[in-house]
Parts: sequence; C-alpha cells; structure tokens
Amino acid sequence: MNPFTAPTWLSTLGAAVVGGLIVFAFLKTTPSPQPDPSYFLADHQRHQPSPEAPDGGVAEEALASVEMPSASAPASMLGMPMPPEPYPRQKRPPCEPKTQKAINGGCWFGPAGRSPCGAEAFDHEGGCYLPVIMSPRRPTSDEP
Repeated sequence: MNPFTAPTWLSTLGAAVVGGLIVFAFLKTTPSPQPDPSYFLADHQRHQPSPEAPDGGVAEEALASVEMPSASAPASMLGMPMPPEPYPRQKRPPCEPKTQKAINGGCWFGPAGRSPCGAEAFDHEGGCYLPVIMSPRRPTSDEP
C-alpha cells in the first residue's frame, strides 16, 4: 500500500463536500428572480370594474326581470322551529329566572347563541334554546 493513497470512502466524501460547496456558492452569488409588481397589480385591476363605466340602466332592468326571494325567510329554513307544546319529561313553569325561559308551556335554556341554530337547538325570537329535561325520579324505598 502506497503511503500517499487515501481510502476510497475518504476521497468520495471529499468530492461530495467540494461539490456541495460549489453548488452553495453558485446559489448565493446568483441573484434570485424578483416578480414584476405590475403583474399583481394588473391581476387585481382585472377583477374590479372601473367606477367610471356606467351600466346604462341595465342592472335595474335585469333585476326587475328576475324573481327575487323575500327578505324574511321562514323559520323552518333557518333551523328547527319551536315546538307548539312541551316535550315529555320537559320541565314546566315556574322556570329558574336566571337561566331558563318559559316558552309554549315548557322551560327552555337560552338564549344560547344566535339563529340559525341548526340541528342542536330551537330557533325562537332570534336566539337558540334547548329544552330543560327533568331527571327521572329516584326510588324512595329499597327493594325487599
């Protein structure tokens, strides 16, 4: 073995390190391309109509020919409507004054949020209400 010969793995490692340094130096010295600011400005302006462009009354005519839904949607479209009578085992008035409200003969927690309430609560006067359900009674005597 020649004393001036390096092991193969050492020369491979050295070549990899030198190659990595060359790539790093090239990336650091090459300027990165900067996007043209007018490109983004042009894209933004493309989607906004010019305030000077009159519509010539076409908008009013088009809206008049289209049947628009009424502004007040029925309660059934917003969420679950309040039932007309209490549920079985629902607490009846008198209700706790701070946390419950008497509606249609039953006690309700609420308002717990704003309408529409979805499938979890009932819509009533712009708020969400949950029924107050009574716990089952505990037996007063032991079994023999």
